Amino acid sequence: MYKNLIAEMAKSVVTKRAMASTLGMHENTLKNKLSGKSAFTVEESFKIKEIFFPNQELPYLFENDETLSQAEE
Repeated sequence: MYKNLIAEMAKSVVTKRAMASTLGMHENTLKNKLSGKSAFTVEESFKIKEIFFPNQELPYLFENDETLSQAEE
């Protein structure tokens, strides 16, 4: 799960519908990606950062449960 990305979406009032539309995907596909069931592509990640969160760093936005567990090893 991308907790930081979800939190930034809430702070900036970016809806899943708006983000999905911008990325050219169905809202359910975006929900699956946000929950970690499928992965964002590199292109999608950069587009999200550039369009919605230009002042945030990619590693922060896309830190997820998997990256945290790898860092602890």
